[in-house]
Amino acid sequence: MDSTMMYYDMVGSVVRDKIVVHFGPFESIGGISNVMLNLSNNLKNWHIKIVKTHSNNSLLSMLREWNNSRRILNKMIIQDKIDLAHVHVTHSLSWWRKLGIIKKCIKNGIPVIIHIHSGRFDIFCSTIFGIPGRALKRATENNEICKVVVLENRWLELLKNWIPGDSEVIRNYSNINFKSKSKNRNKNENLQILMMARDSKGKGHEFAIKIMEDILSKENKIKLVMTGKNPEELEDDLDGHIIARGWVSNEEINRLIDESDFLISPSLFEGSSMSIIESICCGLPCIVSTASSETLGIPELVLDLSNPKDWSKKILNLSKEDEYKRILAEIEIQKNKYNPEIINSQWDEIYEKLIKN
Repeated sequence: MDSTMMYYDMVGSVVRDKIVVHFGPFESIGGISNVMLNLSNNLKNWHIKIVKTHSNNSLLSMLREWNNSRRILNKMIIQDKIDLAHVHVTHSLSWWRKLGIIKKCIKNGIPVIIHIHSGRFDIFCSTIFGIPGRALKRATENNEICKVVVLENRWLELLKNWIPGDSEVIRNYSNINFKSKSKNRNKNENLQILMMARDSKGKGHEFAIKIMEDILSKENKIKLVMTGKNPEELEDDLDGHIIARGWVSNEEINRLIDESDFLISPSLFEGSSMSIIESICCGLPCIVSTASSETLGIPELVLDLSNPKDWSKKILNLSKEDEYKRILAEIEIQKNKYNPEIINSQWDEIYEKLIKN
C-alpha cells in the first residue's frame, strides 16, 4: 500500500490523500509526546500532521501555542486540509482547551478521536458537580463521527458513566526494543534501580527515596537513578546512592534502561505508563504500584504504597540470580501485548471507519 491512504469517487478517480491531524502536547514533558511521535512515524497509510497545543516554557508561551493551534485548525477547515482530528487529552485545563477543538471539528463534519491519556480522568469527570463528565458525554453520545479511545480495559469500566458503549481500547507502545544489559547481570556488580517520571507529587519520587533508605540498611552496592527531579531538588542523595537526572532525552532513556536492573514505578495515578511499556519492551523487570497493574500484567510485581520496606524486600529477593532469570522470562511474555504492528493496524481500522462515516 502507498504511504498515504487513497480514496476514490464513484467513477474511480483519485480524490486526494486523507489527512489525519494530531492535536496535543508534542515535544512537551510527558509520555503523550512520545505516543504522538510513535504514531506519526509508524502509521504509514495516512498523511499525518501534528499541531502542538502546549508548551512547558511559560504561561505566555503555552497560551501562544494554544491560540496558534486554533488558528491552524481554522485554516485547515477553510482549505479543506483535515479529514480526521486525533485529539490527545488529559484532565483539567487540557480537557477544556481540547474541547473547543473537538466541538469545532464536529460542527464542521470532521471525524474526531478523543484519545484519553489521563490516569485521573474518572475523578476529573466527577469534579465541579460533574460538569466535565457531562461535557464529555454531550460531545460523544449519538455521534457517529466521534470515537473515544482509552489506553487499557480498566478505563472502559471507570469511565462507563461518561463515554459511549462503543469506546475502544488501544494500548500505547514503544519503538524501543532491545535486550537489556540486565539480562547478563553479574551478582557482584552494583545493582541499579531506575525511576522514570516527571517531577510530580503523585509519581512517587519521595517514596522511591524511602525504598532506597531501607535497601541501604541491608545492601550498599546499589544506586537509584531518577529522572524528572533535578539534583538541586534533592534534600539528600544518600551519600551518592541517588542520582537525579532531571528530564532526559529519548537517547538517554535508552541508555538508562540498558544499564539498569529494575524499573520502579510507585505512582498514585497512571493512564498507561510509557516508562513501564518501554522497559517491558526492552526486557527490564519492573516493580509497580497498583496504578500500573494492568500495564505490567504480572501480579507478583505489583505492590501497594503502604510500606516502602515491601518494595525493598521485593527488589533484593528478585536480584538473586535464579529469581532474576525467572522474572526476566515473565517480562518477555508481556512484550506480546505491545506489538507495534498489531496496535498500528487497530489505529488504521478506526481511522478508516471514521472517515468513511
